[in-house]
Amino acid sequence: VVYQPRPIEGAQTLFLAVSLADVQHVINTSFKELPPVDPSQSTFNPACTLAYAKQIASWNARNKQCGFAGFVLAFDLPKELTSQFKEHTVGSRDHRELWVDADFIEEFNECLIGKVRVVQSFYGEKYDGPKLSF
Repeated sequence: VVYQPRPIEGAQTLFLAVSLADVQHVINTSFKELPPVDPSQSTFNPACTLAYAKQIASWNARNKQCGFAGFVLAFDLPKELTSQFKEHTVGSRDHRELWVDADFIEEFNECLIGKVRVVQSFYGEKYDGPKLSF
């Protein structure tokens, strides 16, 4: 199944590459919350493009700390909220992300439009668990 964005007027779709533990958090909240920001991180960096989030998630699938699995989340927020954060290009033109203070994750969760969606899964060679389907 290929992910097809569904534009919502007045909303911006953002993407987040996450680990196996993070996607379990999303599942446990019935897809109503983003995963918490790692306490060692001061920022939360959602990707502005699906291509960039896919690239990060594929790297996660090679990482033991990510459970040798990577997932791409898509979520919608009001543009009124996302426009408060500057978009940064951190590589090629597809490598765009917002730099958001980690303390804003709760506000993002409160303002989600609809549910968080898992739009792609990557499994590394060393992954030994069940492959999740969404």
